[in-house]
Amino acid sequence: MKLFLKSFIYSFLWMIVIVLLSLLPGQDIPKPSFINIPYIDKIVHFFMYFIFSLLIIYGYLKYTKGNLRKKHIIISFAIIVFWGGLMEILQGVFQFSLGRNMNIVDFIANLIGSLVAIILFYFTSKFWQKYIIQ
Repeated sequence: MKLFLKSFIYSFLWMIVIVLLSLLPGQDIPKPSFINIPYIDKIVHFFMYFIFSLLIIYGYLKYTKGNLRKKHIIISFAIIVFWGGLMEILQGVFQFSLGRNMNIVDFIANLIGSLVAIILFYFTSKFWQKYIIQ
């Protein structure tokens, strides 16, 4: 259990960040005037779940001591699907108190971020896997 917690600590911390950012009331989210990028919220969703996916994979690499299997990648993606879906559902449930709403495009951005992270990991794993399991 100690190895599990130690391996996935960054994933758990990032989950907390995602919860805070996802369930923070809409009016409390700072919107700098100098950032006028269309669909910036979708870009933020993409990168939140891109990072989350890499952290989960990192956790599995540590936990399995580099013996990462296909099932670990599938489980990682399933966690992302569940967590991203849960956050969107909670935004929908609490939309009146949070000033947020459930948005399928946000969920799709989450999934795309995760898939890009998994693909990037797949093509670069030989390079950085040796540094992670030390």
